[in-house]
This record gives sequence, C-alpha cells and structure tokens, in this order.
Amino acid sequence: MVYLVGAISIDIADKLFPNLLTMLTQLASTGILFLLFKKFLYVPVLNYIEKRNEAEQASLTLAQEKLDEAAVVEEKRQLQFKEASVKIAEMMETGQQEALAIRQQIILDGEKEVAYLKDKANKELETQVRLAKDQLRKETIAVAMMASEKLLKEKYDELSDKERIENFIGEIAS
Repeated sequence: MVYLVGAISIDIADKLFPNLLTMLTQLASTGILFLLFKKFLYVPVLNYIEKRNEAEQASLTLAQEKLDEAAVVEEKRQLQFKEASVKIAEMMETGQQEALAIRQQIILDGEKEVAYLKDKANKELETQVRLAKDQLRKETIAVAMMASEKLLKEKYDELSDKERIENFIGEIAS
C-alpha cells in the first residue's frame, strides 16, 4: 500500500507542475500565431474598420445634411402655412363684408318693392273706393228717381206716401 501512495503522489506532482517543454512549445506556437495574426489579419482588419468608420461618418454627415434640409423645408412650409392662413382670413373677411353689402342691397330692394306694392295697392283701393262711391251714388240716384216717379204717378195722402216709401225701402233692403 505504501507503494501505491508513492505512485499517486508522483502522478499528482506531474500534474501539479507543468512540463517545461510543453510550456515552451505552447508559448512558441502562440507567438507564431500572434505574428501571423499581426502580419495577415491585424492590418486588413484595421483598414476595414477605418473604411467602415469613414463610411459611417459619411452616412452621418449626409444624414445631418438631409436633416438640415428638412428643417429648412419645414420652415418654408410653416411660413407658407402662415401666409395661407392670413390670406384665408383676409378672404373670409372680404367675403363677409361683401355678403353684408349684398344683404343690405337686398333689404333696400325689398323695402322699395314693398313701398311700390303698397302704393299700387293704395291707388287700386282708392280707385275701387271711388268706383264704389260712384256706383252707390248712381244707385242712390236711380232709387230716388224711381221713388219720385212712383210718388208722382199716384198722388195719395201723406199716410199712404209714408207706407209706400217704407215698403219700397223694405224691398230694396231685402
């Protein structure tokens, strides 16, 4: 058993302490890989990164220019919007004033038409009244003439004259 313990301790010692030849081989291969990387990969990768950086910088510059152009266009649009708003307000004000003027003209025309129609109606009414008065006068004269004729044809006493006049007026009234 003792022998086994000593063999285990030798294996553990080999595993705990690295082999110097393996370490040098590993170090040499890492150095060779580093030199190959530096010669063949490092410079091209740096050039690629630099070109990529320049392309991104150009893209950012272009984007900033486009953003500035957009800001200028937005300012112009805002100015045009304000001008259009002012013009619209002026046009609305002008339209309202014209509408008021048209309204007043329509009212004046209507008032003139009403006055003309009133005058015409008054003249027609006066004519109708005059014609009615003339007609009434003619009828009154005719009635008076008929009454006179009847009285003259028959001469009666005063009582019979009153009765006849009342009868005649009753006939006319009905």
